[in-house]
Amino acid sequence: AAFADWPDANHAALLERFLALYRRDLGSATVFFPGMAELLDALDARRVRWAIVTNKPGWLTGPLLDALGLSK
Repeated sequence: AAFADWPDANHAALLERFLALYRRDLGSATVFFPGMAELLDALDARRVRWAIVTNKPGWLTGPLLDALGLSK
């Protein structure tokens, strides 16, 4: 977890601030690895089902997928 080594008294506040900043800029610098957009387009054209696996909580994943145009 973020700030795991900080004293317990600071952990919750730091984590909350970190997540707020992270969400504010979510997707602003996120890019696909080279070739991924083309791969996803090719899978879609062939009607191949694909999924996303992430360690992000759902409340961050949804907005990121929206920002990347992947929410469909």
